[in-house]
Amino acid sequence: MTEALTVRAPTSITARVDVLEGVTFADLVLMGDQLAKTGFLPEHIKTGPQFAAIVMTGKEMGMPPMRAIRSFYLVKGKVMEDAASQLARFKNNGGRATFDHLDDTKAVLTLTHPNGDKHTETWTLEDAKKAGLLNGMVGKFPKAMLRSRVITAGLKSLGWEGAVGTYDPSELVDTVEDV
Repeated sequence: MTEALTVRAPTSITARVDVLEGVTFADLVLMGDQLAKTGFLPEHIKTGPQFAAIVMTGKEMGMPPMRAIRSFYLVKGKVMEDAASQLARFKNNGGRATFDHLDDTKAVLTLTHPNGDKHTETWTLEDAKKAGLLNGMVGKFPKAMLRSRVITAGLKSLGWEGAVGTYDPSELVDTVEDV
């Protein structure tokens, strides 16, 4: 005797997906819509679905929702993580980082992967000029820009899994004002 297998499609994906403990996608969208109206969210999060996408990305990376909204940005339809957050995750995963040099003209960062591999990355003001990064606010704060760039480039060069597919928002836009 064979038993028939019945597969039922969910009535609504938003009603059935448990994104966080007891919280569905629809719940997140509603929360995001309500929070966006209060002005409590960062400026770049304008809608409930954007809030939901960021919170869900944060959950995948082990972050609580409020950390996620401070660390992630939506740029051209993609969720991006800021450099400081990437470095914090790297360190939390057992990596080590030392700035050998950091000023308005050059950033040198030595990274040690949790597996022991080492890499030293350098970003200079000349690199930033070639990349067209000295416009707007970025050009006014070159040390911060060099710091972010050396972190993201170094993590990618080192081959740290947590950096795969992650970018600092400034890496994908012409100016920070576009974020």
